[in-house]
Amino acid sequence: MNAFEHFFLKIPYVLLEMISYFWFLIVIFFTWPPVFSGILSVCLLLSLVIIAAQGWIWEASIQRDCRARGVQSYINRPRMPLLIQARNLVLVIFGGILVGFLLEGKVGGLTGLQWFLLVVGIFLLQKDIRLLGAATVYYVTDEGIWLGYVNLSLFFRFSEIQKVVSVREVGQRPENWEMFTPTNHPREGILLVPTNAGGFMRMIKEIFLSPTDMNDFLRHLPRRLVIG
Repeated sequence: MNAFEHFFLKIPYVLLEMISYFWFLIVIFFTWPPVFSGILSVCLLLSLVIIAAQGWIWEASIQRDCRARGVQSYINRPRMPLLIQARNLVLVIFGGILVGFLLEGKVGGLTGLQWFLLVVGIFLLQKDIRLLGAATVYYVTDEGIWLGYVNLSLFFRFSEIQKVVSVREVGQRPENWEMFTPTNHPREGILLVPTNAGGFMRMIKEIFLSPTDMNDFLRHLPRRLVIG
């Protein structure tokens, strides 16, 4: 990984996420001279680009490492179903229209369009995980499993995993499951059980994944680990 990539990855995700609040100022003051809202818009756009770039750089570094060692990696990117994403977007747009109609000119002198943009922007920038699902990617290499989840990147060696259990119906979710899934309520998935009785980490006991194709995902894991 070169210095340029290190620079991007060192930028705190929390800081980049906080810049999304600029949307309030952009919408509220867009009737001001365009220079003010323009500068804020550039900052917001730049933060979104950096967040996306951090994910690309992280994935590229894993692939480079695998190629350098002459091994293949298996990639799985689960996503929230498109129909659910579309439904959520329609509800947000409808809600924005309703708020704009009800509050036009009544609070702070904001127009209906401003209220609409505020509502839709807030949900897309602050509640995107609920609307569109959490950005999730799984990489299986010859040494273990990389997990990319929103702003987290974790690696677990196969020696740290005692067994991998197929869960065909989730039902009531145990409290010790840490969900690395696009949605909070997946129908099925696989459970990583740690070798250490204390868990993978202090805050992570067992890990639940929801790959797009469970059988294909399991085929890329060591057979000695797979149960069910």
